[in-house]
Amino acid sequence: MEKQNYKKNTEFGSVIFTDSDRYSDRKRVIEKQKKTALIEKDSKKVINSLRNELSELKNLVRELLEQ
Repeated sequence: MEKQNYKKNTEFGSVIFTDSDRYSDRKRVIEKQKKTALIEKDSKKVINSLRNELSELKNLVRELLEQ
C-alpha cells in the first residue's frame, strides 16, 4: 500500500503535501483541468457566434428576397 504524501485540512478543505513530487503532479493536473475548461468555454462561444452569424445571414437573405 502506498504511503499517503498529503494531509487534508478539514477546516479549510485544503490539501497539505509532504512530498514535493506529489505537489508538482497535482499542480500539473490542476493546470490541465483549467485548460480543458477554457477550451470547452471557448468552443461554446464559437458555436454561439456561428449561430448568431447564421441567423443574421438568414435575415439578410429574407430582406433581399422581399425586395
